[in-house]
Amino acid sequence: MAGMMIVFETLFGLLYSFIYNGMLPSILEWISILFILVGVTFGIWRINAFKYSNYKQIK
Repeated sequence: MAGMMIVFETLFGLLYSFIYNGMLPSILEWISILFILVGVTFGIWRINAFKYSNYKQIK
């Protein structure tokens, strides 16, 4: 949970800075934001898959 909060704090910091400066992110910034979101989503998916496989073994 703390890791997700750190990631979303970074993303909202970027959002606020783009709004404050009145500009859109460059293509590299969009790609970086996408990589961050995909990485977090993949990590959550893998943790849930691992927990589910352990749960099935216990039953």
